[in-house]
Amino acid sequence: MFKEDLFFGIKFDTFDIMKKIIVLSFILPLILSSCYIADNMLLESQSTKEPLNLKVEKEISNYIKENAENYIYKNYGFSELIIKKPAELIVLDDLKRKQAFDSTQVNIKTQILEVESIIKAKNLKYSLEMDHEYALRNKKTGEIELFETKFTLADSLKVKNIKPLLNITLLIDDVAIFENYFYETPIFLSGTYLENRNLSSQFYNFLKEHQNELTTIKEKSDFLIHSLNLCKEIKKDGTFDQSYYLLKLADKEIRSDSTILNYKSIEYSGLFETIVNEKITNYHYYHSFKNSTSGVADTALVYIEFSPYYELRSISTPSNTYEKYFND
Repeated sequence: MFKEDLFFGIKFDTFDIMKKIIVLSFILPLILSSCYIADNMLLESQSTKEPLNLKVEKEISNYIKENAENYIYKNYGFSELIIKKPAELIVLDDLKRKQAFDSTQVNIKTQILEVESIIKAKNLKYSLEMDHEYALRNKKTGEIELFETKFTLADSLKVKNIKPLLNITLLIDDVAIFENYFYETPIFLSGTYLENRNLSSQFYNFLKEHQNELTTIKEKSDFLIHSLNLCKEIKKDGTFDQSYYLLKLADKEIRSDSTILNYKSIEYSGLFETIVNEKITNYHYYHSFKNSTSGVADTALVYIEFSPYYELRSISTPSNTYEKYFND
């Protein structure tokens, strides 16, 4: 069944009070079951034809190809179709379906004319929405861009609006790891095929669930790049040592800090995690090292925090000394 997003707020500016009462008397009860009505009307109308979602998918693909002449189009998939239909159109569908069962009812004919007048006065139409994930490869440079875009189509099935959701540039070597991620191909190799598949699927879903929680293009794009780097790391050996991975991130960040001179690592604590309401909210290390400022050697201690998704959040100076964390 298709999803629906219903828009209410019916106005009767051009009708007298009696007509308002008549129309409202049958519109309000039907709105309560509008999802059922709209879904079934559309399914019934499409039952002997090509499914509506496939028509929308084809229209979107053709639109991209027509507007990307110098690119090779790669279709990765579509979301579920969403039908946005004003309540008045849903009521009209229901009335017409009732009329088909009994065309002698004068009352229904009158109601249909009333609602059609409202629809015409307001110029009401339904629209269709679908998200699409796809890649475009530049025929001249070979550069590959990955997109996730929300397409809105008119009732004529023509694209009327597009909204970017995600956009990253993929290196050729990263296409394979993205397809592993997208199609959920096993990347863990430490157990049986079934164990590897289940573990890989759980890991992908863990990342994808957070991906879906993000809202801005930058957040979504940055996190997908991070997710692909994680998957690439796992695929090297078929295992994932989270402590080793996080240490590498921290070490790279500290060594790239231009304010730290003559860096020399002393010790890292063990990896700690913070759990709130049975959920991990962060991972963290304590790290001691030597550096020098103006030729004077000094010992520094820092607190290194990561998100539950293995992103480096911050490196800061703790308010107290934490030597006890190095004595495990």
